[in-house]
Amino acid sequence: MHIIFNIIVSLIIIYCFHTAWEYAKNTYTKSKTKDLVNSQINKYQQMMDEMQQNIDKNPQTIGETEIQTMDEDLTHFMEEQMRL
Repeated sequence: MHIIFNIIVSLIIIYCFHTAWEYAKNTYTKSKTKDLVNSQINKYQQMMDEMQQNIDKNPQTIGETEIQTMDEDLTHFMEEQMRL
C-alpha cells in the first residue's frame, strides 16, 4: 500500500511541475511563428525577378539554323516513336 501511495504522489508532483513549466513557457516566452505561405511566395517572386533581369541583360535569340536543326531532330524523334 505504501508503494502505491508513493507512485501516486510522485505522478502528482511530476504533473504539477509539468503544468508549471508549460504555463511559464507559454506565458514568458515569445511564440515563434513561421509564415510558410508568404515566405515561399517571396522566394518565388525573387527568383522570377532574377530570371527576368538575366533575360533583360542577355537576350538570347535562336537563329534560323538552330530552329531548323531542332525541327529536324523533333521530326526524327517522332518518326522513331511511330516505328515502335
